[in-house]
Amino acid sequence: MEYPKREALEKKLFGNFERKVSEKFGSEKKSKDIREIIRKIYLEPQDGCLPDEFVGEDLLCSIQSKFYEFFISITQALEKDLLEPQGVGRTWISIWIDPSYDDETYVIVTFQSVVLLLYGRKAWNFSWPSVGDLKKEMTDIYYGMRDKLNTYFWEGIRYERNKN
Repeated sequence: MEYPKREALEKKLFGNFERKVSEKFGSEKKSKDIREIIRKIYLEPQDGCLPDEFVGEDLLCSIQSKFYEFFISITQALEKDLLEPQGVGRTWISIWIDPSYDDETYVIVTFQSVVLLLYGRKAWNFSWPSVGDLKKEMTDIYYGMRDKLNTYFWEGIRYERNKN
């Protein structure tokens, strides 16, 4: 299986991310407006968990959304790139988020019985100095989860071979 080059993968993940942020925070907005929303939520130093204009009625749900849009962009790419070609049926990658406004928000990403990622970060620190840094972290997370999925599949193949 051939994997996308890092630069192409960064572009793809960020495109997914822009679509997700647009759907959640800025539907019907133009590309320039979406980049402004991303800048406000994910690129500027945060005084709080989220800029006030993006906080809904429930602060914890808003924090959860901030993290979810980032991680779903990565997991959906993994599902398309790795799970669909493998012929994996209706089993998808799951994301669990435990939001907090005064401590770390924890994210656990799983596939079946495998923990692909355990991530913790304070919501007001869940931002990056530049789009390049954000793309780099998305891609690094993608590669780490991809490698764990590949290991999981290979271990399953070894188990089946040894069982027979």
